[in-house]
Amino acid sequence: MRKEKQLLQWFPLTTMKRDRVKDLSNISWQEEELKCKTKLLLLPKKEFPIITILILIKAGSSLDPRGKEGLARLVFKTMITGTEKMDWKTLSFEIERIGASLDVFTSKDFTIFSMELLSINFLKGIKILSDILLNPAFKEEEIEKEKEKTLNIIKDEKNDPALTATKNFFEVIFKNTPYSHPSIGYLNSVKRINKEDILNFYNEMVNPENSFIVIVGNFDDNLIKVIDEHLSPWKTHKSKSLELKFEFSKTPEFFVINDPDSTQAQIRMGKFSSLRRGDEDFIPAIVGNAILGNLFTSRLINKIRGELGLSYAINSSIHSFKYGGIFSISTFTKNESVFKIIDSVRKEVEEFVEKGIREDELERVKRFINGKFPSALQTYSDLAGRIAEIEYYELPKTYLKDYLERIENLKIKEVEDAIRKHLSPDGFSILVLGKIEEIEKNLSLIGKFNVKEV
Repeated sequence: MRKEKQLLQWFPLTTMKRDRVKDLSNISWQEEELKCKTKLLLLPKKEFPIITILILIKAGSSLDPRGKEGLARLVFKTMITGTEKMDWKTLSFEIERIGASLDVFTSKDFTIFSMELLSINFLKGIKILSDILLNPAFKEEEIEKEKEKTLNIIKDEKNDPALTATKNFFEVIFKNTPYSHPSIGYLNSVKRINKEDILNFYNEMVNPENSFIVIVGNFDDNLIKVIDEHLSPWKTHKSKSLELKFEFSKTPEFFVINDPDSTQAQIRMGKFSSLRRGDEDFIPAIVGNAILGNLFTSRLINKIRGELGLSYAINSSIHSFKYGGIFSISTFTKNESVFKIIDSVRKEVEEFVEKGIREDELERVKRFINGKFPSALQTYSDLAGRIAEIEYYELPKTYLKDYLERIENLKIKEVEDAIRKHLSPDGFSILVLGKIEEIEKNLSLIGKFNVKEV
C-alpha cells in the first residue's frame, strides 16, 4: 500500500526530473468549461517545452460492488490496454513514438490518468488520451491478461507481512463501508469480474461531468480548441458516486492475524478520523502528527527506538480521504515484546496528548516544511497534482500561496487543540500479525482478541 506523504499531501504521480519550475510565486490557473461540460484547469509554464496532462475521474474503488472488489481499478487499467482503433502494441508504440509517459492510478475516491510529453507532441498526446477515454476496446483477452496481472500482485502482496497488516487494519477501521477493501481487490473478487461488469462501470462512471482535466506546461492559445475538438463526442451519464453512504464504526476492536512463519509481529494501532483536508485544524493536526511520529526526530522514534530499543521503525500517519480517514501508528517488534511495545506506544501518545508539545518541536517541523515545500512543487507534474488536489477536495484556490504562511503562523495552542481532538489514543483499535502461539500470552495482557482470517 502506497504510503501517503503526511506533511505535504499531494497525489502520487510520476515526475520528469528535467521540468524544474523556478518561480513558485503567484501560481494562478485559469478555469474553462469544455463543450462536453468537463472543467479544464490550465497553468501555463514556459520554462521548458514540456506538458503534463492529468485527467481525474471521480470514480475510485469505493464504488466497487460488493463481491466485485477491484472492479474500478481493473476498468481503468484495461482502458490503457487498447482502443477500438489501436490494439495494445499499437497504443504502446504510439506513446513511445512521441516520447510520452502514460500511467493510471486508482485510489479509494478517484482515478487519475497522467501523461507527460514534449509540447511539440501535445496534439498527438490528446488524440491518444481522447481515444482511450472515448473508445476503450475492453477486449476479452486484455481483460483476462489484466486480471492475471492483478491476481499475481495480490498473491505477491500476501507474502509481505507489513502490507498485509496495513490492509487488514484498514478493513477493521472502515468495516462495512465502501472504504474497507483495498483498491486492488481480493483474489476471489477479481476472479468474479467479467466484461459486462467492466462495461457497466465504464458507462456509468466515465463521463465528462464526473471528471476534470489539469494541464500544466508550455502550451499555446490553440490548446482549448484542440481539446474541445477531440473530446466533444464525450457524453454525460448519471453518476452514482452521490449515492455512497458512509457510517463509520468508532467501537475499538482487537484482532490478531496468525502468521505461523513469522519471527516478529507487525502492529497497527489507530482509529477512524473525521479530519478532512479543508478543515481549519487539518494543518495543525498534520504538524502535531509530525511531532508525534512522522519525522525521524519524533516522539515515538525517540521513545520506542531510542530509549526502549523495541523496534527499528515506528511511524504515525493521518490518511485523509473524501468521506473520512484513519489516524494510525505502525511498527513491528519481536514476538516476545508485543505487549511491551503496545503498552509503551499507548502511554507515549497519552502523555503527548496530555502534556502537549514544546516550542522547539514546533519550530523544527516548521523549518522542515519550509525547506521541503518548494522542492515538492518543482516539476510540472507536482504542480498539476496539487491543482488537482485543490479542485477535487474543494480547497481555496489560494491554498498554495497560503500554505507556508499558515504553517509559519501556527501557534502551540492550535496544534495542541488539534492533537487532543484528532490524535488521542481513546478508542484505539489494535491489529497484530504474528505467530499466535508465541504472542498469545502477551496479547492476553492487553485484552480479549479475535482471530482475523486473511
